[in-house]
Amino acid sequence: MAEGILITVVLIFSLRGLFLGFVGVISKVVGFILAYYMAYNYREVASSFLAGLLGNDSDSSLVLILPIVSSLLLFFGTMIVTGLIISAIFKSLAAIVPPLKAFAENKSIGGKLLGAITNGAIGAILVLVGIWGYGLTLGKATHQSPTSLSDDKLQIAANTVGEFLFSNFKNNSDLNIQTTTQSTTYDSDNGTRSSYSSQTIIEHGSAVII
Repeated sequence: MAEGILITVVLIFSLRGLFLGFVGVISKVVGFILAYYMAYNYREVASSFLAGLLGNDSDSSLVLILPIVSSLLLFFGTMIVTGLIISAIFKSLAAIVPPLKAFAENKSIGGKLLGAITNGAIGAILVLVGIWGYGLTLGKATHQSPTSLSDDKLQIAANTVGEFLFSNFKNNSDLNIQTTTQSTTYDSDNGTRSSYSSQTIIEHGSAVII
């Protein structure tokens, strides 16, 4: 089943990348990352700015939704601006280096093929991360060894990708995530059953979520 989901998602993402082209795919990926960063880190600044424009007589209900409005404006605004900037960069590079036109133009065969490959790879990574996360809940993956709890090649690949992204995310953010999974084993020789409990703790600043 997991293999079927992986193949289906890769095909859908590849088809989407075929229409977007390489520049379109890169613009959307970079734009999404930057948009999330801007919306997450500067939503309070934008909210304060909008509150200042509205003045002290603004409706209290409107003030409550300002953080949401600010986040949306920052997110979509960053997406649009990033797309325009990256498109302009590729066009400038193509004008300087003519062979790059084969990849810089979304309607070119090279651009479409590279876009399909790039977007297909992104789809595969997303599915593998999903399999890794699901494996954590079932005890098929741990944060210690990608191959310790499963012989399935797809699960091992998912664990490897998931742990690589998780470790980089953890090292470059203020989130501290500790996860253990619940598992029950049965010893046929002794007729005994053993288990350990599961708990996920996510710390962000002073907040702790269990």
